Amino acid sequence: MARSINFIAGILLAMTIGTAQAQAVPQLTDENIRSFIEQTTTITSGKETDMDDEQIGNYLDVHLHPDARFKSTMRYAIPGFDVQEKTMSVDKTDFIESIHQSGNTMDNYESQIEISDIKISKDGRKATLKTRTLESGMMPVADHIEKEEVPVEGMSTCTQILMLSKEDVIQMYNATCVTDIQFKTFDP
Repeated sequence: MARSINFIAGILLAMTIGTAQAQAVPQLTDENIRSFIEQTTTITSGKETDMDDEQIGNYLDVHLHPDARFKSTMRYAIPGFDVQEKTMSVDKTDFIESIHQSGNTMDNYESQIEISDIKISKDGRKATLKTRTLESGMMPVADHIEKEEVPVEGMSTCTQILMLSKEDVIQMYNATCVTDIQFKTFDP
């Protein structure tokens, strides 16, 4: 079960990042911020099937600030157990590694991201925003006899900071998220 929780943590941290192409932009705008978040979410959630691990790693290397920090507090509810809470903080290197390790192991994965409260600095080089991500899927879990899949639902709320690099490329600088994860049971 701990491996499943770590997988979810990797996916949810991945969802905190947004994207655009590695093109220079003169300043941050509502439009290029939304595009960046939506594209990066697609890439980090495994929905971008045209990119291999190396291409994803290269993309993240360009679009994560060298001093990027990510903090995620996860509260997960497993039927029959008390709600558990786990907080993890990672830097750029750890974040990229978590994306490579998480892979595409959730079946029937669906996600929906909402972007709100975009505040852009006067010079257009920094922005703060909030995202809310709803996701669901079937997570494989192994018992002692056979492999089963458990339905999982999650909702993350994140506050993020984006900035332009010296080369005017959009980069994620910071993300702080709180995620509620529910492992569902099947109705008979």
